[in-house]
Amino acid sequence: MATLKRGFSWVIICGCEFHLAQNWWSKLVELDMSETADTSAEKQEEYLLLRFLPYVPKNEVGATYEILLNYIDIHFFGPFLDYLEINYIGTRDHHGITIDNGLFKRETWNVYDRAITAGMKTNNSVKDYHHKLNLFMGNHPSLWRFIFKMKEFDESIYSDVRQWLKGQVPPGRRTWERALARKQRVAQNFDVLQRIHYLRSVASVLAEAQF
Repeated sequence: MATLKRGFSWVIICGCEFHLAQNWWSKLVELDMSETADTSAEKQEEYLLLRFLPYVPKNEVGATYEILLNYIDIHFFGPFLDYLEINYIGTRDHHGITIDNGLFKRETWNVYDRAITAGMKTNNSVKDYHHKLNLFMGNHPSLWRFIFKMKEFDESIYSDVRQWLKGQVPPGRRTWERALARKQRVAQNFDVLQRIHYLRSVASVLAEAQF
């Protein structure tokens, strides 16, 4: 990422929330904690409170994390908390207050601003585009077949766009837009909700959306 910023200083680097969640869960698996976190209702809720820290405003992450430590089993989650502090949350001073970023700056993995503006929080749309392109192309197309397929693919994409502009939105898209609006409303209520209540609200909305 540092190399990218040196070459393209104007670029804003935003991490994918989906892959962040996968990474955190993989760490639980590595620490042999995932089965308990998945089967125990209490531990599952506690993990979800941690899991949705990316939906907290960047300047509130440290303070919210300190509050969370009073609600979760720090003895069980201890090794995972160490991992989060080193890589994402930041180190803590002798008073237990978070004083800096982790290895990955909050600007990279935090999605609060993107939730407020209904911006992209994952790169799933790019992956879907690549998947559709691969299906069109098949394996090892010849040069002329590649050119023909690219033209066909381009027309397919513009056909979809024309349908959307006419209001012919796929049912899945409508479901996605409703879920996006719910996440946006929850994020807008950050200042009026207690931190734990806010994180539980985010978890509830995302559980309903299932993405």
